[in-house]
Amino acid sequence: ARGLALCGNPPCEPVPAAAADAFSKIRTDAGPCAASLEDRLSTGSDSMRAISGEEIALMLKWHDPTNASWDLIADYPEQHMTVHRHKNRSLFSGSFFGRMSARLPDVDPEFAAHSVLNFENRAAWDQQVCDFKTYSAPAGNEV
Repeated sequence: ARGLALCGNPPCEPVPAAAADAFSKIRTDAGPCAASLEDRLSTGSDSMRAISGEEIALMLKWHDPTNASWDLIADYPEQHMTVHRHKNRSLFSGSFFGRMSARLPDVDPEFAAHSVLNFENRAAWDQQVCDFKTYSAPAGNEV
């Protein structure tokens, strides 16, 4: 709960009645963690379950340069940006599943984090983020 608040996103209180019902269905059981986060996300087997530390570790494996699961589909060296597509085209019913990474050599890490994680400021420049709110949810998670 503290992380998003430090970025300028304190949880809204109280939780709206419509959301409270959905929040009550969030599972907090750890359960077994699949070896592949890709399969886990694609099948939706963990929907309505709080994110675990084990799941974060799986996500970090995606960014490991030795991970051979991704095909490079675009490289923009002057912009310090690459785009990759996952090799398994059956995930997400064949929809594009990719990742983009960018290096911003002239930007302070604190500024970059604030620009992305402060939802009120981000809504000013990111057309896909609008009226973003965070609410406290079970097990110290936020929705």
